[in-house]
Amino acid sequence: MRKFNALIISILVVAVPVGCSDKVTVKTYRYLSPDNHWVVTADTIQHFGPGTAGIETPVYLSPANSDNPKKVQILYFLHNGDESPQDFYFRAVWQSPSRVTVFYHGDVNLEYQVARIHGIQITAENVGTPP
Repeated sequence: MRKFNALIISILVVAVPVGCSDKVTVKTYRYLSPDNHWVVTADTIQHFGPGTAGIETPVYLSPANSDNPKKVQILYFLHNGDESPQDFYFRAVWQSPSRVTVFYHGDVNLEYQVARIHGIQITAENVGTPP
């Protein structure tokens, strides 16, 4: 009986955390470069749970035409306060195949930014009011 109880407890310890999701993707963004070689992607993710609750938006650059693209993080937004993730404005505009500007608005901090990678210049601009 003890072996049976230990087996049940072992199954629960392994299975229960796998079955519970503590985050949800609220919005997904995708912006293709004018030459179709690169893509900027981002997901606004809301985390739940004690000590882990919060909202974040990591932004990535990756090759557009690849079966297994290697994403490189280029920006990271950490959302503040109780603002809804739906209130966050995000838009990437490619001025050329080698220059992209990310426009954003909301109660967020830009915590991480890459200025140039793979020959692409990356800028971020906080717009006062979203267009």
